[in-house]
Order: sequence, then structure tokens, then C-alpha cells
Amino acid sequence: MRKFDGIVIGGGPAGMFAAITAAGLGCRVALVERGERLGKKLLITGKGRCNVTNACTAQEVLENTPRNSRFLYSAMTAFPPEKIMAFFEDHGCPLKTERGNRVFPVSDKSSSVLHCLTEQLRRQGVTVVTGRAKEILTREGRAVGTGLEEETLEADWVILATGGLSYPATGSTGDGYAMAQALGHKIVPGVGSLVPLEIAGEDCPRMQGLSLRNVGVKLVNAKGKTLYKDFGELLFTHFGVSGPTVLSASCHLKGEGCRLVLDLKPAPGFGGVPQPLYGKCPDGFAAQKHDSRGAGQTGHRPGFAGQRLKPPSKTRPGGAAERLSSGNHRQAAGV
Repeated sequence: MRKFDGIVIGGGPAGMFAAITAAGLGCRVALVERGERLGKKLLITGKGRCNVTNACTAQEVLENTPRNSRFLYSAMTAFPPEKIMAFFEDHGCPLKTERGNRVFPVSDKSSSVLHCLTEQLRRQGVTVVTGRAKEILTREGRAVGTGLEEETLEADWVILATGGLSYPATGSTGDGYAMAQALGHKIVPGVGSLVPLEIAGEDCPRMQGLSLRNVGVKLVNAKGKTLYKDFGELLFTHFGVSGPTVLSASCHLKGEGCRLVLDLKPAPGFGGVPQPLYGKCPDGFAAQKHDSRGAGQTGHRPGFAGQRLKPPSKTRPGGAAERLSSGNHRQAAGV
């Protein structure tokens, strides 16, 4: 039985960062990861580029957190975005800030971020243990270790950083929920967030793979109330739409009957849409254009109207992203 000062369960960015920080304070730390490699999900974030953080204040982060931002207050105050940026810059991963204050590695490769973290684990002497944690061991009301499938590790403290259920193929299988519940914690059912959206009908599949920039996105509920507005990149998929603007909109999806309204050319104003665009969209799309006074007009082409969001009817093979409809957790196809 191996003994450490502390154990971190979960080899994602949060777990790696916790292990690095604890080791930097002089602790002997074991980082437990069930997968064959650390940071598997990190590699696919930001289209493989890894959106590290946003160049903004901690308060701005909290103001733009859709649900329960108060939960993040102490952590965000202690370690705001500027400290995240400073950490990577100081440890050999230069960063850059792009439109929307999004921060990426200069290399445009998420592997640069992962390498920075794993190199710090090595330098700080963190012991990486490959194995699946089954339980957190306790004695007299405090954590004293973890039981793996093949061995038991002892420690003075345990950090649980296993993530949620967002992408089981990368290790997010919900193991942490079960371990926390076994210790007496109440588990709130998970809901989809930052996910692609399914759209009813066949229009989107006909444009599968089409990626657009500078698109206006508006999420409207069944009563016509605007839940979210944004402007940026959008991708049509075989099941609906994805891209940064759509992922952000999904956080605000509530109830049935929501519609996603896309303005493909918001900048020119009514009458300023380039003529070549009229031949780009399939028949059956209702276009919404805005005149210089902001009044909406509806007609055919160049589409897109408010398309009704369709709850997925079944789990799509190979999928990993989730979406929410009336509080229910459902699988949709991965991007």
C-alpha cells in the first residue's frame, strides 16, 4: 500500500492543476487517472486549439455564467483569468488573445497546453497512477485514501476532480458522482450545457459541413422572449447546428418550443445582402432580414428563419455531446 500526502482523482486540466499546485507547496501527490493518458478531453477543446480562458476580469466571468455563478465566486476571486494566463506564459506556453477576448496558445495547438501541464507535473514530482478509483476511503469523518481496482492508496487528503458526464469516451463517465454520493453528498441531476443543438427537418443536413463566420444567433422561447443573443461562428451538421455561438446558446435553453433564429448577414442591413448569397440556401428556408430601422421582414432566401429545436429521438452512434430538453439529459451526435 503506497502512502502520499495527498491524492487527486481525475487527470483532466482541473486535476492536473490541483496536483501541480499541491506539489508546489511541498506535498507528495498522487494523480489518479483511469485512462491511458492525461488530458484526453483537453486535446479536442476549441477545435483542437484549446480556448484556455477569456481575457477579462473575474467579475465579468461571473456575470456571464448562466447558472449558479455564486458557486464560483471564491475560486474565481482567488484565481482569476489573468493568473491562468500568467501560469501558462511563465511555464513555456505563450498565449494570444483573439476576437471576443478568447485566449489560445500561440501554437494554435491544444497539445501545447497539455504539454505545459504534464511537464509541470514531472518537474513537481507528481506520481501519476493509472487506474480506476472505485471509492474514497474515510476514517473518523475525513478522507484517508482511495481504493482502486488493483491497489489501495493512502493519503491525508483527497481531491475529487473527475468531471461530469459530458463525454464518456474521454473518461467523463460520472464516477465522481457515485463516489461523492457514497460519502453522503446530495447529487443534483446533470443537464446539458455548451453542446450542439438538434434542429427539426432536413435543411441542416443538406448543408452539413458548411461553416460560417459573423452570423447573428438568437435563442427565443415559446413565448417569443429572447433568451440569448450572440454574434460569431456557426457550423451546420448532419443533425443541426454547432459552433461557438450555438454552444453558448445551449446554456440558456429552457423548456420546449424554443427556436433558434439565425441572421446570416447581420452587418449589411436590409437590402445589403450580396446577390450571390441568394443561391446558397436550399428551398424551404424562411429568411429573416432586417432593414436599417431594425424592422424584421420575412421571405424566402437567403434563409434562415427561426427553426424549431427538435428533441433528439434517440442516441446517435458515436455521439458524445449532450443537449437539454425540459430538464432531461439526452445524447446528441458529436462534432
